[in-house]
Amino acid sequence: MIRTDVWTLKVTSLEKKLLLLTVAEYRRFLKPLVFIVNAEWKSIGNLTDKEKVNYLEKSIHVTSKNPQIKYSYYQKVINKYPSFRKFPSYLRRAAIADAIGIVSSFQTRYREWQSGIRKNRKVRPPRLTAMCQSPSCLI
Repeated sequence: MIRTDVWTLKVTSLEKKLLLLTVAEYRRFLKPLVFIVNAEWKSIGNLTDKEKVNYLEKSIHVTSKNPQIKYSYYQKVINKYPSFRKFPSYLRRAAIADAIGIVSSFQTRYREWQSGIRKNRKVRPPRLTAMCQSPSCLI
């Protein structure tokens, strides 16, 4: 037997506003990650999920043990948005995993399109959608 509880959350208008701002910040953090994952897809496509996340985290996140990152471009994005400097690690890893999922889906659809699996001949190729409406892991 499985027990399921259903709770209704009551949030104030201020809390709702803060949650929406968090989701907007998460999506802003996610967008450049999608492009980085797509650029690295040939290198990481065959890795396990955990290895992909670790590889990408080392490519973008500066630490004392990892002072030289592969994508200095991402450091410019972080400097543009000061709130990204202290972005929580669980949200960073969730965004990386989300970006991997977005790119993996795109790569699969694109591969199928190239192989001729289409509804009709004139179907356009799929496009990589970096402006996704992914919610953060808080929701």
